[in-house]
Amino acid sequence: MLGWIVNRFMEFITQTAGQPTTDKISEMTSLNNDAIIKNDTSYPDYKWQALIFAAIEETGLAKDELERKFAEYFFDRIIEDFGAFFKKSNDAFDFITNLIHLYRTLEVSSSTTEVDKFALFANLRHKIIIRYKSPTLMCDFVRRIIELSFNHYHEENYSITETICAKEGSPYCEFIIEKIHYG
Repeated sequence: MLGWIVNRFMEFITQTAGQPTTDKISEMTSLNNDAIIKNDTSYPDYKWQALIFAAIEETGLAKDELERKFAEYFFDRIIEDFGAFFKKSNDAFDFITNLIHLYRTLEVSSSTTEVDKFALFANLRHKIIIRYKSPTLMCDFVRRIIELSFNHYHEENYSITETICAKEGSPYCEFIIEKIHYG
């Protein structure tokens, strides 16, 4: 997991539950051994998983609720930190495509990460198929980011279907995003 994402998560926990909770979560995980979480460094998925489980324990939130709430915080930070991706995107489909390319570019630039966590399998005028592969099983986070993308562009005529889910034993999750009415 990219350090930038880890840092946004820790900010989210501080905002949601306070600095003492963030400190406790940091102590519970191996992240407290890292003096500074560097934005451009990739950290092993087991550290991210430990962070998520500690946050669930300390905040009392269910995993799916934690993922959705973090996605909302995270999306606002994407707008703030990577606003150019919104400006260069004509609609939610463009933005989602650009976001996947941004993630993959950042992942490739860090030295210790697997780059196939997100793959764009179809990018048609009315349909996008995304595959998400990660041991962290953050399907609810991914789905909420997709929903927020459409909300940001004030697009209401779309559907999101998760046709394959890693939580059910598949090696990846597959999301089909379709425009309901297109011309």
